[in-house]
Amino acid sequence: MIELAKAVLYLAIPMPHAFYALLWNKPQVWKKVAKKTKVPPVDLLAIVALCMKVVQFFSFVFYIMTLLGTNAFTETLRLAHPMTLLFGGVLFAVGQALNIGVYKTLGKDGVYYGIKYGKKVPWVTGFPFSICPHPQYIGSSLSVWGALWPIIRVFPGNLVDLAAVGLYWSAMYATSSVIESH
Repeated sequence: MIELAKAVLYLAIPMPHAFYALLWNKPQVWKKVAKKTKVPPVDLLAIVALCMKVVQFFSFVFYIMTLLGTNAFTETLRLAHPMTLLFGGVLFAVGQALNIGVYKTLGKDGVYYGIKYGKKVPWVTGFPFSICPHPQYIGSSLSVWGALWPIIRVFPGNLVDLAAVGLYWSAMYATSSVIESH
């Protein structure tokens, strides 16, 4: 069962990134799809992106529960040192602050490639773009590591498997940031 859970997760993680790469490089394809569905491209992209994030979330939960047991999350909360939980929580919160900052700064059109679909999206240099390049992707990576950190500390025997998930997920965000820089 663990091999199935790993395969599902390792397919779910790159799914949105491959989708975003297609949309970034071939926006006309998505325009055609949106036209057929009679939903504006940005709105349709937001719906599809949310669905893919839900698939990623449940794939992650399935993987963790298969790898570590069905009580992995409650055991993590019960056994983790409070400073471990705090550190993981801070990583997660900073990551989400960057994501929310991007959304509040750019709005839905900016987050979902509106510039590729004829929307006027302002060039922004303030927060969170003043903190780091690609704050949405860096924020998402921080959130992944914030979720993984307490689990890794409670289940150190699975360090390699859990760190591999974090590195793989972070590599997908890094790849997307490179693609969107060109």
